[in-house]
Amino acid sequence: YDVDRGIRIEIIVDLWVNLRARGKGIGKVLMAAASDAVRGRGARHLLWAVYKPNHPAADCYRGLGGKLIDDLDWVYLPLA
Repeated sequence: YDVDRGIRIEIIVDLWVNLRARGKGIGKVLMAAASDAVRGRGARHLLWAVYKPNHPAADCYRGLGGKLIDDLDWVYLPLA
């Protein structure tokens, strides 16, 4: 649940396609399936992160209609 916007969201933690399988549309199929699944559970947004140097992934996500969020930074706390 996104308390800032008052809507249900779901988060993809990690999506990875084998190097030999990349460029064949598999990532698009996986993202479409994820979108359908979360839409079916009433989510209004799907959220995930992409490493900034991973331009091919960012381009793929933008091609799916994904939008980069300029005013949001991911934060983590190393515990070890």
